[in-house]
Amino acid sequence: MIVVPGTVVGRKKDKLEGTYYFFQDYAISPAVALKEVKGNRIKITPLSGIYLPNKGDLIIGRVIDVYPNGWQLDINSPYFGFMLVKDALTEFVDITKTDLNDYFTHGDFVVAKVINVTRNKLVNLTVKEKGLGKIKGGLIISINPKKVPRVIGKNASMINMIKQVSGASIIVGQNGRVWIKAKDPETELIVARAIHLIDLASHIRGLTDKVKKFLESKLQR
Repeated sequence: MIVVPGTVVGRKKDKLEGTYYFFQDYAISPAVALKEVKGNRIKITPLSGIYLPNKGDLIIGRVIDVYPNGWQLDINSPYFGFMLVKDALTEFVDITKTDLNDYFTHGDFVVAKVINVTRNKLVNLTVKEKGLGKIKGGLIISINPKKVPRVIGKNASMINMIKQVSGASIIVGQNGRVWIKAKDPETELIVARAIHLIDLASHIRGLTDKVKKFLESKLQR
């Protein structure tokens, strides 16, 4: 069921999951959302909204400025991300003598992790963990950040199915950016179309099977 902002979706005594707020004894949806009832659980999943960073989030950012001590990134949010040299490089760098553009420069996309969000909404990032760093090749697309859980699926079922059927490597950022790298550009575009299908039709039942059939039909050609 799709609900609109202000809709009563449950009560305090219910087992609620997702995004909602309380007015007296009632749980209210703050946005256009999908309401799912499974047994005694009620799950509210927003269908639109902006990305608000949280510590621990995996994101895909784009370098928009280079400073003497690090890089500023667009993270598809009202707030910017900042990556200090110490959170980006394992080697010692003398920032008084080194051009940081040699490592990351304007327009580069990186897979990063949010390590801190201050009260003033300064978002600190790192790429010093396995699987993080500068993106090379492939295709980057954007989806509604609120649809990321649907693209990933329960226990990663949706994204694992897409990877298995297409053979593509895929990283889904919590900020709504998705990196797709496959054996050829045509496959990357087909995977991108499948992910956009999830973005547009996230409320449809049986979506995993529909997406799988779409991929198989397009890739066989």
